[in-house]
Amino acid sequence: MNMWYLRDRGKVMGPLTADTVRTMRAAGQIQDFHEASADRRVWRAVGLVPELCDAPPRPGPPAHAAPARPPDRVYIALVAGLASVVLLGASVVGGVLLLRPGREPAVAASNPTAPAPAASTPASPPPEPAYVPPTPPPPAYVPPTPAPPATVSPQPDPNASRRASLQAELQAVEQQVRALDAQSSDLSGKLLLAEAAEVACVEAYNRAQTPGERTAANIALAVARATLRELQASFQRVESQLRDARSRVAVIRSELTRLG
Repeated sequence: MNMWYLRDRGKVMGPLTADTVRTMRAAGQIQDFHEASADRRVWRAVGLVPELCDAPPRPGPPAHAAPARPPDRVYIALVAGLASVVLLGASVVGGVLLLRPGREPAVAASNPTAPAPAASTPASPPPEPAYVPPTPPPPAYVPPTPAPPATVSPQPDPNASRRASLQAELQAVEQQVRALDAQSSDLSGKLLLAEAAEVACVEAYNRAQTPGERTAANIALAVARATLRELQASFQRVESQLRDARSRVAVIRSELTRLG
């Protein structure tokens, strides 16, 4: 008996007998497009291999033993009971038909002197239902159109001119502060030189041996001291102006902050 291998998307299963493959095919576990091979070299579709397409014999249903026939007495009793039920049902049906309304009993029909029953009036057709117009569908909801935002015209700034004037003044005063600061630094350097010159003249006067040397040293000392006094006055004046300018800058900035 050949042993078979099955392949599905590269996955090989087996070895399997032909009966096993046919049973799996009948159960739907494999399809005709799956590949089968007996030597794992030549592969064919299962539906093209006759040996694998024959369905395996299916076992038949188990034989059931015939029911035992009841004894004759029991059988006769069952038949008699069934006949009684049938007769009773026929009697009931006949009585219902005789008692139906609109139908005279059979005795009245046999009497020739009895008046003929009145012809039945055909029933009037039921009235037609009143017409009810269809309810119209509710109108589609339309969201309300939002109102356009109110246009707010900008209000004129009452402090605009004052703010512009203060900003211009602040720029001018800051420029003045920078210039005075430079002058103060320059005068501070000159003061140091003038003080050094005064000290040198005093030392020269003390070292003078002759009257002429003393006179020359005295004149130089007087010039140095005059220069020193002039520089000191200029330095104090510049420092005072610088303090005033810085105070003005602080006032202008405070005013601008208040105006926003």
